[in-house]
This record gives sequence, structure tokens and C-alpha cells, in this order.
Amino acid sequence: MEGYAWINESSAKWSGKDVSVTAPDKTDLFAPLDGSDVVHSAPVYYREVTGDCVIRVKAAMKPHNKYDGAGIILYDDERHWVKGCSEVVDNGRSAAISVVTNGVSDDAIGPYVDRESIWLQVARKGEDFAVHFSLDGETFDLIRFCHVPMGRTVKAGLVAQAPLGEGGPRDFSQISIEERTLDDLRAGK
Repeated sequence: MEGYAWINESSAKWSGKDVSVTAPDKTDLFAPLDGSDVVHSAPVYYREVTGDCVIRVKAAMKPHNKYDGAGIILYDDERHWVKGCSEVVDNGRSAAISVVTNGVSDDAIGPYVDRESIWLQVARKGEDFAVHFSLDGETFDLIRFCHVPMGRTVKAGLVAQAPLGEGGPRDFSQISIEERTLDDLRAGK
């Protein structure tokens, strides 16, 4: 689709307004807490946005391995980004998770969702960010509120990851990327 570019190019197959992004084998985005080398191999399919913004999507995948994920991200550079994701967590269940990378990655497991698709939203207001999830696409619940210094223009995109597994398709529908300011960042409105 016009206007999208890649960090770590993979394949994107569009069907109308929906897109399937392939997570290659053993790919991730993560800056370890011990300060060791950043893992920066997962594909991010993005558009640039400037200033306050909101990215929202319905993300779906068939989970197979621990840390398989389909998510959205507001990305400045490999050490500054905020991600919301549907991910297989340590106990093998699917959860709505958030990762905030401000030098190093702070990984937090939100509610268990145990389903193949959920809605995700990441919103920016200045240098404050909120990550929300929804089971119905109508009511969004906060799973992370944080502050991360980023440039005025960032990359708003879709993330497909498979850190331990063989990868596969991550499906995204109802994609919305808007340059706008939410009245209430915590409430997601």
C-alpha cells in the first residue's frame, strides 16, 4: 500500500484495507535490561507521523511459540519506542502486552485474552504515551501509560515477531493511523 515503508523488510499482502505481514523465523525487537546488544530483527511496516497521533488496529495470529506476536508500534529509533501487542507469554497463554523502550525495554504482561484477535491502540500526546486493548473494538482499556522522549516525527507501524519460532503471518485489519490529539490519553479518547 502506498505510503508504507519497512524497518527489517518482510512481505506484506494487502486484501482491500487489510494486510498480512509475515514474521520471519526468530525475529524480535528488544533492548535487554542488562544493556547488551539490541535485538532488532522483527519487521515493522510503517508510515511516518508528526506530533500527537493514534494508531489503532485489529491484530490476529495463530499462536504457535512463546513470544509470537502481532502488534503496533510508535518508533523513534532502536532504543526509543512504545509497542502494544497480542503475544504468547511465558505460560503459553495469549495476552495483551506492552513494551516500552527508553534505552532498555520494559516488558509488561497485561490481561490474558486467549483468543486469536484483539484490538490494540497506541496514542501519543507530547512525550506521553498510552497503550490500550479491546476485545470488541468499542471499549478500550488502558494497559500502559508512560513517558518516553522521542522526536516530533516517528514511525507508526505494524510489528510481526517470532523470537523463538518459525514465524508466519500476522493479520491486521481496521487499520487507523491518525495525526490527532486525544482529549484524555489515559482513557484512550
